[in-house]
Amino acid sequence: MRERNSNSRIALRATAEGGARLARVLDFEFLSRAAPPSKQGRDLPPTFRLLCREPGHVVDPKRRWRYAPVMRVIEVYDRRADICREVLDDLPEWFGIPDTKAAYIAASSDMPMFVCYRAEQPVGFLSLKAHTPFAAEIYVLGVKRRLHRQGAGRALIEAAAQFAGKQGIRFLTVKTLAPAHPDPHYAATRKFYEAVGFLPIEVFPTLWGSANPCLQMLRQI
Repeated sequence: MRERNSNSRIALRATAEGGARLARVLDFEFLSRAAPPSKQGRDLPPTFRLLCREPGHVVDPKRRWRYAPVMRVIEVYDRRADICREVLDDLPEWFGIPDTKAAYIAASSDMPMFVCYRAEQPVGFLSLKAHTPFAAEIYVLGVKRRLHRQGAGRALIEAAAQFAGKQGIRFLTVKTLAPAHPDPHYAATRKFYEAVGFLPIEVFPTLWGSANPCLQMLRQI
């Protein structure tokens, strides 16, 4: 099956174990119809079975295939501020300072934005800010709490990396709280960025004030 040229579409495909794995969508429209609720657990079309399998992944034929709602990531041009607000309002542990959150919402309208949809509802987004012809910053990224650790954040990062790479950009950067700050939520954030290929490169002790040391991280595209 040939892959369609698409605008950085990403999906989660079901596995025999009932989990999910990241994949580029070969045909989103067909994939979304491939496993209707009436067919959950069995008799999925061969194309959907192919999409479910990872190379080298051993599938136990006695297990039933389990349906997983499709996630997709697309670049959006409308309602950017509304989407940003909706997601950040769900994450007060990370975006609890009203003035800072308002600044992110205002700035998001003027930057490229990638949104992760699940069941046609926005569950996460990423705003990208280009600084030079060679580097772009993940200005703000958020995924609704109920979708944490399900691949949405990784899908957003990969969509942004593909977009930036097509512009000739060679590096992605991101700023977050440095390890000197004890906040456990930002400790999880740093682990996430490390897991998707970012490396810590510099700490700015006073960029956000002495109480909030800033760590800059970098990933080569």
